[in-house]
Amino acid sequence: MCLSDDKSLPDDKGCNDDKSCTDYKSLTGNKGFDDNDKCLTDDKGFNYDDNGVTDEKRLTDVNAAHMTRTVIMTTVASLMKKAQLMTRAEMMTRAELFTRTSLMKRAALMTRAAMMTRATMMTKPVMS
Repeated sequence: MCLSDDKSLPDDKGCNDDKSCTDYKSLTGNKGFDDNDKCLTDDKGFNYDDNGVTDEKRLTDVNAAHMTRTVIMTTVASLMKKAQLMTRAEMMTRAELFTRTSLMKRAALMTRAAMMTRATMMTKPVMS
């Protein structure tokens, strides 16, 4: 939205005849207000605040911040869930490895013991 002065009437976009719309950018010292402290509006009817930011832009920024926060929270939750699943998987893997190792050791010991028992039984004279 362009500022208008008293020299000429503003057109439908608020620009006067001897200034172009790009002059608005050079007049940011007014920060969205004209000389009569009336709030300017953009083409869509959104008002400029005293910092030259429209309501639409503010809404967009708030939505973007909310979306960013949502994405971050979702990502953190997802990562935490993955970490928990990985921890559980690691625990299961460790438990399985430990169980397998101990079972294999036991099996080996039992086999040795069984072999020793058989060997002992075979070598001992049978009492009759």
